[in-house]
Amino acid sequence: MTSLENRLSDAAYDYKFLLNRGYNRDLALQAVTSRYLLSEKERLLLYRCIHSDIEIETIKKKESQDYREILIDGFNLAISIISASLGEAYMCDDGYIRDLGMGRFKKEKEMIVASLKLINEICISMGKLCTFVLDAQISKSGDMAKTVKLFGGSTILSKTVDSFLINAESAVASNDFVILMKAKRIVNILQNRIKVNSPFFSC
Repeated sequence: MTSLENRLSDAAYDYKFLLNRGYNRDLALQAVTSRYLLSEKERLLLYRCIHSDIEIETIKKKESQDYREILIDGFNLAISIISASLGEAYMCDDGYIRDLGMGRFKKEKEMIVASLKLINEICISMGKLCTFVLDAQISKSGDMAKTVKLFGGSTILSKTVDSFLINAESAVASNDFVILMKAKRIVNILQNRIKVNSPFFSC
């Protein structure tokens, strides 16, 4: 490892240690940022990719590949795929892929649709019936939904995607940490299916 990799790995180790000790996430991140002089990108990487052991256990207990019908957090997974293609997505310690772009590709219609098509192909290869849930408040989401139907995908437009998925009885595919923690049933459909960066942590 380079000195940069060692520093970030040490920061991740300390951050996870504090989370496991019950420290508030923001306070723990502030302490680690100050201790290791983290950049904004490094800080965001830890925030999105490092979790307590209890949080990871909560997510893993709800995972299964046995569900026949899956609701897809459309924009969330599509943006993860786009970010991965640009080398801007990371495999996090809970086994889910996350990007650091904070939704900056949401209005890139062609890129989003291409990613949704890839996800639909993954669903078909898994023998799953997938329905894409798209945020109705995002520009051109209606047009994207129509395009998705052209390649055989089903869509639902919702103004409250997060709460819709959290309260759904069907299994949910998302990389959003809050949704994963609160949804009843979850499926990790992107793991081992797209190439992503491995952040510099070993905790």
